[in-house]
Amino acid sequence: MKHCFLVELRQLFVRSLMGEEKMTEPRISVIIPVYNVEAYLRRCVDSVIGQDYRELEIILVDDGSSDSSGVICDEYARKDGRVRVIHQENMGPHDARNTGMAAAVGEYISFVDSDDWIEAGIYTYMISIVDACHPDMIRFGFKKVLNGRIVAEKKMPYETGLYEGVSIREIQMDIISNEGILDYKKTRSLSPWSSLYRRELIMKQGIRFISVREILNEDYLFVLQASQAASSIYVSDKSFYCYDTREGSITMSYRQNMVSRKKKLFHTYCCSLDMNDKDVRIRLKNFYIDCIYACIVNECGDYHSRTESVAAIRELLQDEKLQRYLRDNHRLIHSVRTGCICFLMRHKLAAVMYDSYRLMKSLKNRRKA
Repeated sequence: MKHCFLVELRQLFVRSLMGEEKMTEPRISVIIPVYNVEAYLRRCVDSVIGQDYRELEIILVDDGSSDSSGVICDEYARKDGRVRVIHQENMGPHDARNTGMAAAVGEYISFVDSDDWIEAGIYTYMISIVDACHPDMIRFGFKKVLNGRIVAEKKMPYETGLYEGVSIREIQMDIISNEGILDYKKTRSLSPWSSLYRRELIMKQGIRFISVREILNEDYLFVLQASQAASSIYVSDKSFYCYDTREGSITMSYRQNMVSRKKKLFHTYCCSLDMNDKDVRIRLKNFYIDCIYACIVNECGDYHSRTESVAAIRELLQDEKLQRYLRDNHRLIHSVRTGCICFLMRHKLAAVMYDSYRLMKSLKNRRKA
């Protein structure tokens, strides 16, 4: 606590000296959770500090880093009066984001992951939309980066503009799940960094991130609940955000206890949504199928022997709810590939699923090489 107080005091002193950075209440609070990312942190923070839009507060939440990330955060606070640093014990990305939201004072909240970065002009563009439309959320796409190279641009699959009332429903439904079973052609960015949020809406509704130790993809739930609370959503065709899918990142590694955490996410979805709505029920069935398939893919890596992986997949395919939902939504199979996967799942062909996935992954990697 003493360290936090001294850092805050130093930041106030720096602000008093840096007249060029004096400002009125910041309009956007940029929250960056930080944990052991010393190799990437400067790239991220520099991309935010270097924005031409200046009315920002930049909240770096050091979540108990054991490398030099915390020192780097303090360095930025000394150099730029807009930067605030909060040091806390390691609690996970969910708690770091919650800490940042509790400290934020901006009209809107933006999230940036500390191993990603944003392109120039993002906040000038966002504020122009805010001033014109005053939306509760702004949804936008992203650029997928692999080994420092942009490999894909993912744009929101809607017409650019403001959505209100009935027109907002399609966006909210797509946040729940794909329209078809395992249909990944439609961009559905469910990371919190894919939107700008009106802070008052988030705080009044008490929307927070749940621990990743309890549920997997806790950020999905946050985006879903924010979209439910929103009375207006602006959809942009821009993709200023650069998402780094580097090898070794948390999203590329084996996930422990994935099945129980995915199922808990599904049940939390059910509690958050109107189960009397037929369309919602259909989407939720798709979502459950997607959850189990993600768990199957999780078992197809190089983490266990083939025998162990096939046994784990076989157990997943015994799930009665999965089998029932596959039967209920079979008309929503939109491709030959998905049809083959669903056939293997329905007939519980675990070994074939494992071998075919490994083969397709190998062929894909060869094409990349």
